[in-house]
Amino acid sequence: MNIEMRMRSRVLGFIAILLVAGLITWSVSSGTLPVPGLTPFYDTGEERESSGDQDEQGEVEPELIETILRSDSISFGYSNVTFLVIQTEEEWEALWDKAGGEPPTVDFESYTVLVALLGLSPSGGYAIEIMAASGGPDGVFVRVEATAPGPHCVVIAVITYPAHIVKIPKTDGPFDFDLELSTYRCDE
Repeated sequence: MNIEMRMRSRVLGFIAILLVAGLITWSVSSGTLPVPGLTPFYDTGEERESSGDQDEQGEVEPELIETILRSDSISFGYSNVTFLVIQTEEEWEALWDKAGGEPPTVDFESYTVLVALLGLSPSGGYAIEIMAASGGPDGVFVRVEATAPGPHCVVIAVITYPAHIVKIPKTDGPFDFDLELSTYRCDE
């Protein structure tokens, strides 16, 4: 296959991901932005220490999320962008049964697991990351970023399945996922 055909293939693949991600974002997210008063469990800024104390409104002070898995080689049986909230050991084992592996140990009495899967990607260079989760009286807002390689990026020619799985302090939700898409440039 010549270079022009590969470029078209990558561009069409990214357009398909953008369309699917846009539809999922539209259907999963209520369109609301984070509001003041939400308690961040994780922020990509500097780490914060948590005393576990509650403030005057009864919200727990910020705590960091812990990454359980970052991968681009496990499909978990999903070929499209998918967000999952896992509250029980049974749900956790069912997810890993689809992947054909042993699940990492998680204490589901203390933690909720958030899963962001980009689905089938046409090459290397794609990624998905849970960037922030904020809890408040109306539930948990989860900000997810997906990136794709630009047209001049040299990437491995293999199908990938980007995934990011994290755990946050136990919460019942409801959960509202917001997906932001971006392309990085390699021609500069």
